[in-house]
Amino acid sequence: MNETTTALADRVALVTAASSGLGRATALALARAGASVALVARSASELATVAGELRGNDRPALPIACDLADPDGLAEAVRRTRDELGPWPCSSTRQARTRRARCRS
Repeated sequence: MNETTTALADRVALVTAASSGLGRATALALARAGASVALVARSASELATVAGELRGNDRPALPIACDLADPDGLAEAVRRTRDELGPWPCSSTRQARTRRARCRS
């Protein structure tokens, strides 16, 4: 990451498929804009790498390894994001398959 702005300071974003590709790029861009980012994907080790990049640039990052095809995984990601980073108005979903699930606050 290069220059950090404050456009999204004090905002929280949840990004799925954040361990690589478009999800990773989205997470880095949101952090560059000042957001705290919850990183969600199946690979804990790859998430740790991305979280390290964000933290290395003084941005809060919460890696959450789970499978969003499992409704319990989605609920856990939502709960942890809310509990550890706060409520969020911004989400980015980048995954190959989709499944409808309800998010409850």
